[in-house]
Amino acid sequence: MNIALIGFMGVGKTTVSRALAKLSGMPEADVDRHIVEKEGRPIPEIFASDGEAAFRDMETAAIRELCGGGRILSCGGGAVLRPENVKLLKENGVIVLLTAGPETVLKRVGDGTSRPALGGVVTLEHIAELMERRRAAYEAAADLTVATDGRTPEEIAEEILGRRDIMSEALAQTVGHTEKDYYDLPENVRSELIDGQFYDMTAPNRMHQKILNFLNTEINIYIRAKKGVCEVYPAPFAVRLFEDNDKTVVEPDISVICDPDKLTDRGCTGAPDWIIEIISPSPSSHDYVRKLNLYLNAGVREYWIVDPRSDRIFVYHLEKADFEVETYSFRDKIKVHIYDDLSIDFQKLWS
Repeated sequence: MNIALIGFMGVGKTTVSRALAKLSGMPEADVDRHIVEKEGRPIPEIFASDGEAAFRDMETAAIRELCGGGRILSCGGGAVLRPENVKLLKENGVIVLLTAGPETVLKRVGDGTSRPALGGVVTLEHIAELMERRRAAYEAAADLTVATDGRTPEEIAEEILGRRDIMSEALAQTVGHTEKDYYDLPENVRSELIDGQFYDMTAPNRMHQKILNFLNTEINIYIRAKKGVCEVYPAPFAVRLFEDNDKTVVEPDISVICDPDKLTDRGCTGAPDWIIEIISPSPSSHDYVRKLNLYLNAGVREYWIVDPRSDRIFVYHLEKADFEVETYSFRDKIKVHIYDDLSIDFQKLWS
């Protein structure tokens, strides 16, 4: 079941959606963002070249595509003006109407250039008139209404999730996802599935990708030189850690797998021998230290956490009975425990 956020432009649907995703563990999707990514054009351009009717068709198609799987769904301001959209949203979850006064909306929409529904008229009177015109449709669709004026996204998210009388069914669904739900996610939505709960993955930045490419290359060069049987896979690469548990599928930044029987057309079933996670500066939906126990229980032999923010690499040799973390810097040459003669010199990252 989904939690769909509706309401006028500028009421805070996008920021509240992110706060809800963080608090609930449900993945987050934005209908307008989905359309832009699929079309490769900004919404004002779609309105200008194709017309509003064509955009509304794209919007309905996006809602239909995103409705499955159970997520926080941020809808465009005009989504509920089409009855078909309301029907889709109600059949697949709970609809929450976010409201704000015209004065608040005016402050948030800026010059209105990214808001084609305003028609280039960004005045308090025009916004109030358009809000009133849509009010009946919003209220008819809503299962719950929450005001956003003068409140933080976190406060609003807590109020929404606190309404157990309305949210119980949607929240009950968040801990029962399976591998099938993971593979049913839209192509542009990246999440990990841990114990039946989805966690959104933040987009990697340039430094993250630089480190990923460096490590992937170093490991591949070593394996090829040794004519080894192990294979290295950078993200995105799906790893179902437990063969008898379909409620955990992760996407480590780097997975080194030495048992070819674990490899499938979809990824890996069973624990990789070596996992590396690279921390991005943006906040993640779940921390990598918490995944330590998950990897330990699955039988991962070695786990690295590479953190460019603190200039630290944390190495866990999980085959030891009482393992200890080894801490290194980006100036060190680090021994890989699953191999006898491989060390990675992080100073080469900058050369």
